[in-house]
Amino acid sequence: MSDTVWINQRQPQTLYISQFLLYFSAVISIFDQPPTGVFSNYVIRNGLLILIVFGSAGGAFGIANNRRLGYILGIAAAIAPFAIRFELARQFDIGFAIEWNIIGGMFDIALIAALLHPMSRDHQKIWFR
Repeated sequence: MSDTVWINQRQPQTLYISQFLLYFSAVISIFDQPPTGVFSNYVIRNGLLILIVFGSAGGAFGIANNRRLGYILGIAAAIAPFAIRFELARQFDIGFAIEWNIIGGMFDIALIAALLHPMSRDHQKIWFR
């Protein structure tokens, strides 16, 4: 029998919730595409989409299986939407970048807070390989 799991309930609540939020972020990122005027180059837009989707899902799967690389990938996938919003604010109007997805931004903040919480950091330092 395989020891790989999709959700690990034996982890601290911050990592347990971050697994759900990363999987949720991966699914929502598929459907929540930025307007075509922002990223007119399809290669860049689809490349960012693939990185966020696979980064979020891979990070959640890695965290569930106690992998340090999954934890790092999860943090990178959680920070990526902020980097995209910052780039939008730099290139275009700051109001447009902030108003683009308010609820998604709240989920991103909650995810980063859960992943960088001291309980999560301490657990991954001790138990993740």
